[in-house]
Amino acid sequence: TMCDPECIIPKTQPSCLVYSFGVGQTCSFEHQVWTEHPNCEIHLFDPTPSVVRSSSKICPTLELSRRLQFHPWGLGGYQTSLNIEGKTVELLSLGATMSRLGHSGRTLDVFKFDVEGSEYDALRYSFDKKEMPAINLLLFEGHMYMGGPPNPTLPVAFRETMTRLESAGFRLYHTERNPYGSWADFEAAFVNKTALQMSYSAKEL
Repeated sequence: TMCDPECIIPKTQPSCLVYSFGVGQTCSFEHQVWTEHPNCEIHLFDPTPSVVRSSSKICPTLELSRRLQFHPWGLGGYQTSLNIEGKTVELLSLGATMSRLGHSGRTLDVFKFDVEGSEYDALRYSFDKKEMPAINLLLFEGHMYMGGPPNPTLPVAFRETMTRLESAGFRLYHTERNPYGSWADFEAAFVNKTALQMSYSAKEL
């Protein structure tokens, strides 16, 4: 769920930057953003070997626009690799990803990620290393339980993440349980209060 996307990303805006990590088997969200905001540069990420092999089929729009690009690595932080489908795959922090793609110093209009439990590590690393870029909308799937014995560190990481996002100027505007996940999976959407204030001020002018 995007918070007033026409205000955050006006159709008259000459360019915008979108990162989406963990696209999986569908790119419906990214396709919708691209359709409504054709000036957006959209980067899709997923290190899952089966997704990498079939990325063009999962997202046919990739063949229609150079503004949609797929990259075969995942979002990390202190964790830099992961074993998926029997293969070791690469994880890069948000800052390292922006540096690799030549986006350092740019604003991320939309930062979306569904990284199956790595979300807290990725955000903690970006905050700790002071590499969190300017982000207007931040959307992610959070997890309070990942199967097996209960992990008491997950609720702690959740509370820490919410506190740090709040301190960084993000405001939670939408949350819901993921109907396709477990009872402990939830979707969270944040808007940067400064970006929202500036957008509405510009709109009023």
